[in-house]
Amino acid sequence: MTLHSGCVIRARKCDKDGVLKEEGINHECKLCNQMFDSPAKLLCHLIEHSFEGMGGTFKCPVCFTVFVQANKLQQHIFAVHGQEDKIYDCSQCPQKFFFQTELQNHTLSQHAQ
Repeated sequence: MTLHSGCVIRARKCDKDGVLKEEGINHECKLCNQMFDSPAKLLCHLIEHSFEGMGGTFKCPVCFTVFVQANKLQQHIFAVHGQEDKIYDCSQCPQKFFFQTELQNHTLSQHAQ
């Protein structure tokens, strides 16, 4: 399985679990301008944005299982839920997302003019 949130891929390398790691590319959160060295780390950060002010818990948007760490929710989503479970559609391309913050970041990074 690959983790990719719509960024331009230049170099690809998978880790021992088969998760796509993109070396030499900066992944920016367009919501706060923080930089990450992989799309997986950016996604985990975007999940944290989704639950700011929610008491430190992270609820799966599909099955409502609650986690105390964003990275555990991220692992759960990719292990249990598939593309068909994504609920936020980009209005400008076919991409879909689990979290509104993912969609917002995607729109700002891929479709901003």
